[in-house]
Amino acid sequence: MPTHSIRSLQQRLFAPIDAASLVCFRIAFGLVMAWDMYGFLSHGKVDFHFVEPVFYFKYLGFSWVEPWPQPWIYLHFYALGVLAICIAIGLLYRLAAALFALGYTYMFLLDQAQYQNHYYLICLVSILLVWIPAHRSFSLDARLFPTVRSPCVPSWSLWILRAQIGLVYFYGAVAKLNVDWLRGWPMRQWLPDSLYLPPFSGFLNSAVAAYAFSYAGLLIDLCAVPLLLWQRTRAGMLAILLAFHLVNSQIFSIGSFPYLGTALSLLFLSPSWPRALLRWPVPLAQPAREMTAPRPHPLVIALFMLYLGLQVLLPLRHWLYPGNPSWSEEGHRFAWHMKLRDKICHSSFLLEESATGQRWRVHPRKYLTERQSEKMGGRPHMLVQFARFLSEVERRPNDASIAVYAHVDCSLNGRPPFPLVDPTRDLAQADYGLGSAEWILPLPTSRAGTHYAP
Repeated sequence: MPTHSIRSLQQRLFAPIDAASLVCFRIAFGLVMAWDMYGFLSHGKVDFHFVEPVFYFKYLGFSWVEPWPQPWIYLHFYALGVLAICIAIGLLYRLAAALFALGYTYMFLLDQAQYQNHYYLICLVSILLVWIPAHRSFSLDARLFPTVRSPCVPSWSLWILRAQIGLVYFYGAVAKLNVDWLRGWPMRQWLPDSLYLPPFSGFLNSAVAAYAFSYAGLLIDLCAVPLLLWQRTRAGMLAILLAFHLVNSQIFSIGSFPYLGTALSLLFLSPSWPRALLRWPVPLAQPAREMTAPRPHPLVIALFMLYLGLQVLLPLRHWLYPGNPSWSEEGHRFAWHMKLRDKICHSSFLLEESATGQRWRVHPRKYLTERQSEKMGGRPHMLVQFARFLSEVERRPNDASIAVYAHVDCSLNGRPPFPLVDPTRDLAQADYGLGSAEWILPLPTSRAGTHYAP
């Protein structure tokens, strides 16, 4: 890149802008996360997800992450709630943001069965907030530490958050450009179970409604970023997104994502929109340093580009694997493939002792919670982890090795059930890594394989 282009990029990224919109996002993020932690503690989610299980599905490379014993696991969530409030009020913001990011990411890594796209998004946003100076105005830090106080922030701190939610919308739209979504699946299955709204229930249960919801979701995700960036269409797009997130919060169990998505989308407004809305005649912090651009730092530029590069490339990795990622799950996660498939699976495990040839069956619910068993059924790499666990925990006193065979039939988006993994393969010895797994059976593409239930 030419030197003048780099210099121009530095000037744009470090140009001072009003901190008001980032202040409002900081407050909203902190309050939403505090409410989220309250939900985990008050609704028994901590017990259900992190105390009751006897086995946890680990992410590749993070098998060493283990849950705190009681009562420390509860204290962990109380601490996250306190840290979230500290972020909202801007008290020891940098420390609170760093500890929250560390603690929330730890929670995220405990069990693959709890994966949600919005949990992943919260991890990313919380890590970004560690570096973003959103505490310069309207915070306790700005009152306690005069050197922190300023009405402005460098523009990169706003654009990195815009880019993050923009990539979520964009890749969410790209992922919907598949045959199933364009034919109204899985909305055909979800709408009848999710919505009861007399006298419109008959319409909502129809194929027309499924098509309407599917194509509306695709167009909203696809148009969100360009229409938010264009001033003439920004207000209209924001209104559509607000309605979109409201509807999603009623149809799907997606926790805090509608509120977080709304707060992130508001960042596309002018940086000073909170002052204009509330008629604050002066910046949020007073007195304040003069709005001058800080000196650009090459390291910040490099980190900025590296982070964005990873976020652009990571969702594309599913193209490195053969077959349908909604079926094989290879490259499906961390790619903003949101609500693309309804996968109904039934699994059983046949164990065989090598020394005696004795066989017996084990039902997953013997060791897994209901949610873990449901999530594992359609995710081949989780099946391998559980098979390895069974080969150890079911070992007899003679210490003979045990082979584990999984019989898993899955129905994807209304198709008839098909085997997901090779039932003749000992999954306890199957390869499990970044490469494609040959023991995952392909989704049939014959006419029978593409049949949809009426």
